[in-house]
Amino acid sequence: MAAKKSHRPVLLVPLLIAVTGYFWVSQKDISITEDTVSGTPVQLFANDLHSRNFDTSGHLVHEITTPELIMPGKNNVILISTPNIEVFNQKGPVSHIQSLSAIIRSDDDTIELNGNVEVRQTGGPNLAVLLTNQLIYNYQTKYAYTEEPVTMKDQFGVMTAVGMEIDVQQETVRFNSDVEAQYEVNH
Repeated sequence: MAAKKSHRPVLLVPLLIAVTGYFWVSQKDISITEDTVSGTPVQLFANDLHSRNFDTSGHLVHEITTPELIMPGKNNVILISTPNIEVFNQKGPVSHIQSLSAIIRSDDDTIELNGNVEVRQTGGPNLAVLLTNQLIYNYQTKYAYTEEPVTMKDQFGVMTAVGMEIDVQQETVRFNSDVEAQYEVNH
């Protein structure tokens, strides 16, 4: 089946905005291996982190909570366990984003959410949920993707696919393969 485009990037736009403003690390050289992470002294460690971030006009943009944040050594990586992110949008619904872990890399300007990734809208007319096992977002190019199976649910039905690409600037979502959808047509 041919790839399908959807104009429903609303789910991931708040995630992308949140990580862009919050997770910028300025160092540029990295080599990620288990030995690099475990063998390097910890440069930053935080337990029970709760962070609120505001825009320049004083509006709350997002809140992030995590039981543990670690920045091992000088390898441009931040490791986050079970991140919970609430993204506030003055023009739309609040989005809740969670996963089992996240890795922020500054050498390629990405955040990688891993394990039971869920992006859920709360409030608003078109509540939707995006589920996948991994989601990678480049906060410079505002582009997100996964090669993992994805499920997008809303009140009208469900769509599944293998792999997905989101261009936030163009407001497009492309489902890569094995796309199946089931929707009610009487709306």
